[in-house]
Amino acid sequence: DVCSSDLVYNPWLKTLKMVVGETIPDTKDPDIIFEMEENSDAILDLNQNKLFWEFSLKPKEAKIIILRYRVHYPKGKTIIDIKNVFQIQTFKRKAF
Repeated sequence: DVCSSDLVYNPWLKTLKMVVGETIPDTKDPDIIFEMEENSDAILDLNQNKLFWEFSLKPKEAKIIILRYRVHYPKGKTIIDIKNVFQIQTFKRKAF
C-alpha cells in the first residue's frame, strides 16, 4: 500500500477557501494497477488526471486529507521508485 495523510491548517484570523490538488498515479506498464482505497471524498477529474479537494477552513482550523492506493503487480516483477509523492499545493486561497 502507498498511503499519505497530510494536515492542512489555517493559521489566519479569517476563513479561507482551500483547493488542494494531487495527480493520480499512472503507469504505462499494463501489468501494474493502482487501486484507490481512500481519498477523503476528493473530486475526481479524469480529464486532468487529478484529485481535488475543495473546502473552507475557519481560523485556526485544520483538516486531515488521507490518500491511499494499493499497487498490484505480477509476482517477481521489480518496481522501481514507488514512493509517496503526495504534495499539498494551494491553487487558490480566498479570505471571506
